[in-house]
Amino acid sequence: VQGWQDMNGSFSFAENNLRAQVSRPGTFSGVNRHAPPTVDPGAGGTGQGNVAAAPTNPALARVTSRLTITDLHVFDAHQTVTTGMFNNIIHAVSHRNTTATMGGNLTSAQIQALQRSNLLAPGNLNRETAIDILVRLYGLQTNQRLTPMTPEASIPGITAASPEFRRNIRIAADIGFISGSLNPQGNLTMGDLMHMLDILMTDAGW
Repeated sequence: VQGWQDMNGSFSFAENNLRAQVSRPGTFSGVNRHAPPTVDPGAGGTGQGNVAAAPTNPALARVTSRLTITDLHVFDAHQTVTTGMFNNIIHAVSHRNTTATMGGNLTSAQIQALQRSNLLAPGNLNRETAIDILVRLYGLQTNQRLTPMTPEASIPGITAASPEFRRNIRIAADIGFISGSLNPQGNLTMGDLMHMLDILMTDAGW
């Protein structure tokens, strides 16, 4: 669905004219009151590094129909997901909350709960650590004991991944989290996160 996203403008008294870009086209991710407009989803909405091969607009709509992210006003598939943003989302999903705030501060008790579940992201969040955590959360949410089936040789870029993450990267390939070049040391993007959360929530019966 195409629409228009308002931008800021200002009147210049010195030049006696309005100098601003007052609107720009935006793509809305779905007919959903929780889904924000998207900007610059990239080629096919794949996200940088092609971790999320599926278009992210439908994934965003499905995720936000289950989990309202209160401070996600505009969705940019290429935006880097910080450690704080990631931990807030993981905490919300692990408790099956209906709302989350990416920019909020988790309490000490919430941080300890993530640590006990081995779901707390480190300060240097990248794709391989995020995938590792999301695979573990997937197992907890679906109540499955996960065994990797995809061979390492069929995952481009896995040789650049840290050895301790390769088992869960193979599982991520099994369940559809990753496709194409892995880029394990790269930044996790919003497109990547929405793609993986969509699969997790669907398979967990949200």
